[in-house]
Amino acid sequence: MVPVATLLLLRHGRTTANADGGLAGRQPVELDETGRAQAAAVGERLRSVPLAAVVTSPLIRCRQTLELALPDADPLVEEGLIECGYGAWEGQPLKKLAKEPLWPVVQQHPSAVVFPQGEAMAAMAARAVA
Repeated sequence: MVPVATLLLLRHGRTTANADGGLAGRQPVELDETGRAQAAAVGERLRSVPLAAVVTSPLIRCRQTLELALPDADPLVEEGLIECGYGAWEGQPLKKLAKEPLWPVVQQHPSAVVFPQGEAMAAMAARAVA
């Protein structure tokens, strides 16, 4: 029997943008106090898991999460794992964006979305999978 690899996906901890209801996108948003506590807590859960490799997005919130969760890891920074390019939507409050005509498409058919002055969700998905 061929061994099967297990892939663990870890989302970054809460950020100031998450707490404020904003769409951070690629902005250099950092973890807030809750996010730092979340990262430390997941580190406790992962402490006994043997990891063959650790890969991260270049975003500061992702690197901070890893530094707190897995301080001894030597992660590979993978540019292709960066957040979707939300273009004109980046940094906007989600309450405001929810009133945009494109919002229902984002919610119901995200693969069909191309953000204004930004990236297509399908292109982001293909980039991340690659």
